[in-house]
Amino acid sequence: MHRIYWLLPMVLLGSCGSNDKGEVRIDTRKVVQQVAGANKELAISDGELIDRYFQRRGWDYKSTGSGLSYSIITKGKGTSVLKGTTVQISYRIMLLNGAVCYGIAAPLEKEFVVGMGKEISGLEEAILLMKEGDRAIVAIPPHLAYGLLGDEDKIPPRSTIIYDLTVVKVFQNS
Repeated sequence: MHRIYWLLPMVLLGSCGSNDKGEVRIDTRKVVQQVAGANKELAISDGELIDRYFQRRGWDYKSTGSGLSYSIITKGKGTSVLKGTTVQISYRIMLLNGAVCYGIAAPLEKEFVVGMGKEISGLEEAILLMKEGDRAIVAIPPHLAYGLLGDEDKIPPRSTIIYDLTVVKVFQNS
């Protein structure tokens, strides 16, 4: 995690040059390539941490192309969640180390329309993989969660978060 703090100065220093007048030039193509490489390295590292999380618990899980991983703990029998439907969910949010960030005393509940972009992209993606009555453990890497800054409250910067998530109800929108 500490790599991020030295990354930007190293990228900028490695991408700078100067001309005969002493003016500093930044090769933006090189900066973009270096940042993309660093992001790829971080995503691989996040994926390895998530894999170990599920493996330590002996849970079967699936991963999506975006980096999200999930395990359906209880299979529901209700309606599948589709974009544009309203869902009611029950959830807890934890860190990989087991620390509970939200829903400490009891799971929280929330209702929202899926696909409106009002929730973190990892939650929206996970919900679309579920149906009414499903309970899942969902690991959301930082780039699909709260990113470099965290939520500026209980979720630290660059944190992978774990949702213990249940789709309580899928409402049929008219």
